[in-house]
Amino acid sequence: LVAESTAASILNALGMEEANTFRNSAAYIKGWASKIKADPMMYITAATKAQAAFDMILGIKSEDTTERV
Repeated sequence: LVAESTAASILNALGMEEANTFRNSAAYIKGWASKIKADPMMYITAATKAQAAFDMILGIKSEDTTERV
């Protein structure tokens, strides 16, 4: 779940996402639906890890994502 979410986000950020890659990712994540429904925290944990992986792979530092006021 973490790897698929990370990969889908990277493809989207780089403008490389296509209809078939989106459908494949959506289908994979949908396969997790019953487990996520039973334990919603699982998705939050996976999303947090996917964001960390996304940031690391693309070289985004935490201060780069902090909203500046």
